[in-house]
Order: sequence, then structure tokens, then C-alpha cells
Amino acid sequence: MGNGGMSKRLIIVTDQWGAKMGGCEAYLAELAKGVLAQGGRTDVLCRRSREPLDDSNVVEIPCTPFPRWLSEWSFGRRARSWLRKESGSPVLAVRPLENATHYQPHGGLYRLAFRAEGESLDAPLRRWLHPIGTALNLKRNLLVERQEKLLTKKDVPGIMVFSKRMRRQLQNLYQVSSCRIFACPLGVNLDSFRPADIDGADTGEGDFPWRGDPRILFVGHNFTLKGLHCLFQALSRVKGPARKFHLAVAGNGPVKSFGRIARKLSIDDRVSFLGGVNRDRLIRLYRTAHALAHPTFYDHCSLVVLEALACGCPVITTERNGASELLRNGGEGIIMDDPRDTRVLAETLESLEDGPMWRRMGRRGSRLMKKYSWKDHLQRTFGWLGLKIES
Repeated sequence: MGNGGMSKRLIIVTDQWGAKMGGCEAYLAELAKGVLAQGGRTDVLCRRSREPLDDSNVVEIPCTPFPRWLSEWSFGRRARSWLRKESGSPVLAVRPLENATHYQPHGGLYRLAFRAEGESLDAPLRRWLHPIGTALNLKRNLLVERQEKLLTKKDVPGIMVFSKRMRRQLQNLYQVSSCRIFACPLGVNLDSFRPADIDGADTGEGDFPWRGDPRILFVGHNFTLKGLHCLFQALSRVKGPARKFHLAVAGNGPVKSFGRIARKLSIDDRVSFLGGVNRDRLIRLYRTAHALAHPTFYDHCSLVVLEALACGCPVITTERNGASELLRNGGEGIIMDDPRDTRVLAETLESLEDGPMWRRMGRRGSRLMKKYSWKDHLQRTFGWLGLKIES
């Protein structure tokens, strides 16, 4: 990438700034680190920030906190006003912003995501009421309107998607020209996310509540959209020796309500809620789990699936996850058609009894992820953004 510095700075526009806030925020923090490592500069526009990076210029734009739709509207207006004073630098937005030069829709297409959220609800009445609630939600309406306006404008910005599935959705729903879409799978830091050392020193026993028993891992904050209730139902249907399997749930989701679901299904003695975990602990969890279960209803491209594979942990996910297109069904994991098919999910969990088969999947997964390093993703992203490295 050359020995000089960057000839341009990068402006990032996001709602929140801080590596520990979530997947999108962690991605942007790593991207900013990459820019800074090449001697470049990053300016960040956000509503709130935590743990800002050294050498990054973080500008918090004051917004009315409530109501939420007004906060969203005022942030967009003030961010556009701030950017009018700037020119010549790429502007990367992860929320729909009219004068962004580049757009990464980390949350996917809002219209489809909100529809999937309604579908994921367990109670039929709640599923029926969800479209009404969404129609009355002013913030959601504003997000959908802004995104669709951005995607249908004549001078649509460059769009990076992390899956071919997302590219097809953009083309089919909004007729976005293929020349404006850059499909680039996410990358993983392979120096950190890798299988355990051969000597077996990294046992991770202290990270699980159970020692020696088969372990299933779930990682995510939006428990419902990511299908945790479906996983619970499948776990309750598991028969035979596989009933000794235990499930560890990592993420800051609604633990109390899901704890009640676990008790109702009589699996609470086999489920443990770990809360939010730091990266080092997450790596140990990946390395020592028998499989990562991610029966999601909607995912642009799930980073946790790629991280698990890099650590040698096979995955169970759905075709609604953009990351699934990188896998072979039965090769590096299992890909389900429908997250609600708890019979198939239960049978898949029961197949974990075949330890050698799943260990082979794990080894294939770690080999696969050598093609998807963060370094390679960063280089391709720099090229897409037009960040030129001086010789």
C-alpha cells in the first residue's frame, strides 16, 4: 500500500461512535484506525460518542433527544449543513444522508428489516399488529423515506454491500444501477480470530457455566430478530443424548423476557445469559463452542458468523443471512431455509452428537476465512472510497 500517507481524509457520518457500542460502530472504528495507520485523517460526525480514537476529530452534533423522530430529523439536517462547508473528501455515511458520497447500509434495507422484525415476533397477534405500529412510528417512517429517496435519486452515491443478496435487493426494489453498487464481503482480523492453539492451552472452560458438556453459542443483541426464541423452541424439542447440550447467550438483549420463555419451555437449566462480552472473551467462546447457532430472520451479512468460522467454530444459520452465501451447506455449517422450522433446527442440533463431522466443518470454516481477512477488506474499501496512498 506504499510507504507514504494518504492524500485525502475520510469523513464518517454515524449515529453513535465507539468501538464497544455494536457491530457497525466496531467496524467504523477499525476503518478509522486503518486510515490513521496510513497517516490519513478522519473526521466523525455523530450524535453521541464514547471512547473516541486518538487523532480522530469527533464532532458531536447536538440534537433534541425526544421525540426520537425529531432527533433523527435534526441530526440529518445539521449534518448536511456541516458537510456543505466541506468538499473534496469522501463522505461515508451508514445512515441515509443526502450529500454522502458513499453509503454503507449496515442495517440493510429498512423496509425489509422492519418487515422481518414483524415476522420474527412469536405471538400471532403481535405479528398482526406490527405493521400498524411501524406505520405509526414516525422515526421509522423517516428512515425508510430517507433511504428510499437516497437510493432512487439521479446521482445515487456509491453503495457498498457486504453480500450479493443485498445487491439483488437494491437492484430489484430500487433499480439501482449495478455500476453504483460495490459488493465486498466483510473481513475478519485473522491475527485475533483464529482457532485455538494446537497445544490446547486455550480451553475457555472459565467462560462457560458448564464443564465438559456440549456447548451451543448464540451471539447477538436483538434476540428476537436473530431468532433466539426459535432456538429455544428447537432446544426444547431435542431428543436423546443431545438433551445434555447447553446454550450460552452472549449479548445485551431482553434477558428477563427471554428467561421467562426458557422457563416456560423447561430449558432454563440448560441456558445461560452471559450479557455483553468483550472481544477476548468472545474469541474464547467461539473456540470452545461446538457450534454457533444464528437462526436469523434478517441479516445483511452477519459478522459473528464470519468470526466464529475464523475461530474454527461451525455455524448454523439461515439463507436470510447474507453471510450464508459464503458457505457450503454441510461444508462449513448448516444453512436453514426458515428460522421458524424448529423441527429442522432441532434435528440439526441433535446431529452435533456426530462430533467428527462438526469438527471437520470447523476446520473447513477456518480455512475458508483465510480468503476474507480484514486487511484485504480494508484495501478494497480504501479503493472504493477513493482514498489514494501517496508513493
